[in-house]
Amino acid sequence: YFHENQFAYPPSPQGSRQQQIEPQMVNLYAALAADQLWFNSRYNLDTLIAGCEALCRKLPDQVPENGWFECLRQKSRVLPVPLRALDSVAGREEEVAPEQPLRLVWNHRWEYDKGVAQLEALVTALERGRQLVELTLLGQRFRTLPEEMKRLLAKSGNGYVRVVDTGYVADRAEYLAELGRQQVVLSTTLHDFQGLAVMEAVQAGCVPLLPDRLCYPEFFADAYLYPSRPGLPADEAMAVVARLSSWRRDGLPPCPSLASLAWDRLATDYQRAIDDAVSNILPREPVS
Repeated sequence: YFHENQFAYPPSPQGSRQQQIEPQMVNLYAALAADQLWFNSRYNLDTLIAGCEALCRKLPDQVPENGWFECLRQKSRVLPVPLRALDSVAGREEEVAPEQPLRLVWNHRWEYDKGVAQLEALVTALERGRQLVELTLLGQRFRTLPEEMKRLLAKSGNGYVRVVDTGYVADRAEYLAELGRQQVVLSTTLHDFQGLAVMEAVQAGCVPLLPDRLCYPEFFADAYLYPSRPGLPADEAMAVVARLSSWRRDGLPPCPSLASLAWDRLATDYQRAIDDAVSNILPREPVS
């Protein structure tokens, strides 16, 4: 089961080319050796196979002319991670009061691959655009913080953007309660193969505001996506500001349903996949 793949994982700014190739080779070997390949999204499946093909084109020898990659695709299927119901958190629809800040939450790891440069550019654009926003930062952080996050926490702003750092919320009930107080869940990430943190926030009642890249277009309609320009953080930030401005003017769209990803909907798919895997592995009865 691939919950991510190293071909679509953004390389570390400090990493060498060799550090990228070794985990990619592990993905390739695992895919070739497995009887079946399961992925949490079509994006994950497609990028792994495309990455394997691109890597093998660079290898000097011992690569078959054809057959490998069609074989990988034939034994692959998409099985998203099922969502557990959040009975204690009810979804709700809210009006955006002009005099009140729009409550945004960014709930990702504090690392480069989650788009911290894009987030910093967005806060700058919100301040310049005089967007009244309260931005709550959740998610795991580490001993060394990215410079972008340090600058973001140090910003006093001009009174339009208030950055709220709750610290890392380890208690799950407290974390879900914090999500339930928000109106919009924001992603600026460069790396998501299903986006479970976003999906959990949506279950808690947040309207998603996501880049139209990675896995997001598979799971969310265009109304919740903004134009993706990961290499141009300032341009991408302006696209987010424009979307938030329209939501403040016209009202938030309804929170999307993720019922199709609930466990009771996906259990049959998982059972069918398991049965299929077992039937292809168990030895057949000898012919008398």
